[in-house]
Amino acid sequence: NVYNPGSHNRMDTAQQIAVATQISLAQGELDEKLEEYKQQVITLKDELKLATEENEKLRIENNNLEEERNRFAKQSQEIQDDWDRMSGYMTQILSEVQYIEDQRKQGQDI
Repeated sequence: NVYNPGSHNRMDTAQQIAVATQISLAQGELDEKLEEYKQQVITLKDELKLATEENEKLRIENNNLEEERNRFAKQSQEIQDDWDRMSGYMTQILSEVQYIEDQRKQGQDI
């Protein structure tokens, strides 16, 4: 006895049991899939949280490195300025020494 949805025939007990069994199996499979998806969502949320925390740590580290780079750049400029100033002093001293030596060669006392 085949069920015809266009007719008014009712399913017999065996057909009802077969349909109920298939529906139950399908519901079980659906429940399993939903549970898998829930676990995947939980896992993804955990991974996102870890990635967000790591991103924040890296952002802070990047800011610290940027501050350190700026500090080194400033120190480097200060060292260059000191070097330029000392170089200027040395040039002046050497010019004075040369002048004195030239004066002595010409027999002048200084």
